[in-house]
Amino acid sequence: MSIIKDTFFGGAEKKAAKAQQAGIEKGIQATQQSTEQARNDLFKLYPAAQQNLQQGFQGALDVFGQSLPAQTQVFQQGNVGAQQQLLAGLPQIQNALLGGAIDYSQFQPVSLQPDISFAQQQLPEFVNPYQPQPQNQTVTANPKFADLLRGGGNADFFNMNRMRGF
Repeated sequence: MSIIKDTFFGGAEKKAAKAQQAGIEKGIQATQQSTEQARNDLFKLYPAAQQNLQQGFQGALDVFGQSLPAQTQVFQQGNVGAQQQLLAGLPQIQNALLGGAIDYSQFQPVSLQPDISFAQQQLPEFVNPYQPQPQNQTVTANPKFADLLRGGGNADFFNMNRMRGF
């Protein structure tokens, strides 16, 4: 009798609608949980990524800063060597003009010894956000980006307070 009653009065459709509604609610709940997990991951990953980026840039700046003295030292050695060659050649020019003997031993190449010890670099230890940080290191986020994540600023895209009701 219930099959006939469900057929004429819509009992099966009601059950299907309730099951569909329950599925939608489970989907919404799963989406909310995933959104919260993604937000938590973002708060964990972004500061670590920013610190890794800053360490990489600082390492590059350190290499450039250490290479400049080595470059200027080589330029200076080359300049002094050129001046010495000119000075050593002056008496030989005089000997050639006056018919004297030319001493070719005065024309010796100059060997420059650049200091390339700056090229031996150690890469910075990157921050792994899934491992606890040592007590002496602090991970700080970019304040502007952190404000956006907390709902401040003018960027609605990152306004997490607006998204909380999602």
